[in-house]
Amino acid sequence: MGGGFLAIWPGSTACDKAVNAALDIHYLVDELCTCSAWTALDLPVFECQVAVHRGNVMQGSYGGAGRYSFTVIGDPVNTCTRVMALNDHYGTRTLISDSIRFGLTAMFLIRPLGQIPVRGRLAVVSVSEVICRQHEAHRHSRVLSALTNTIHDLIGSGAVTDAYRMSEHAIGIFPGDRVVQALRKAVRNDAPDLYSRPWEVTQIKWSRDN
Repeated sequence: MGGGFLAIWPGSTACDKAVNAALDIHYLVDELCTCSAWTALDLPVFECQVAVHRGNVMQGSYGGAGRYSFTVIGDPVNTCTRVMALNDHYGTRTLISDSIRFGLTAMFLIRPLGQIPVRGRLAVVSVSEVICRQHEAHRHSRVLSALTNTIHDLIGSGAVTDAYRMSEHAIGIFPGDRVVQALRKAVRNDAPDLYSRPWEVTQIKWSRDN
């Protein structure tokens, strides 16, 4: 897997455990890259990207001539790799499929990215971003999650014009967020009445110092 690795989480609580592990990885890497010993050596700062997916796989020891290793193989492994690659496009760090999202408890702050085509698959994959644990969420994260979820709800109800204008509003607050930028681009061509009627949005007062 190049510079990555594969972790396997069996059991009924696997979804929560896997996502918690992903968030712990980010925390520990951030701590490492900001510690005095690391910075004193002028070592590069880096981040990790994680994807979590669930499905049926084949597991066992594979190899030969005395070189065996335990691993799992199957389409879910390939799909997980493809979803992880989406982190580069969206500027995210932890992505999950709906097979994981629907198995999670309410302890995580999540926002949907939508149904996304992934390389090597005919069907699209519903993908979401795990922002953080609920008890760790700041106002910035909660506002971002709420706006993204509202945009998706508007798209789902067919109100693409409202979805586009809400995405414009969100970009005004979070200009560098690539998820919202992608949503705006996705609905732009599906909003024929974009300038044909007045539209109101609840104003959200936001200070970037919070």
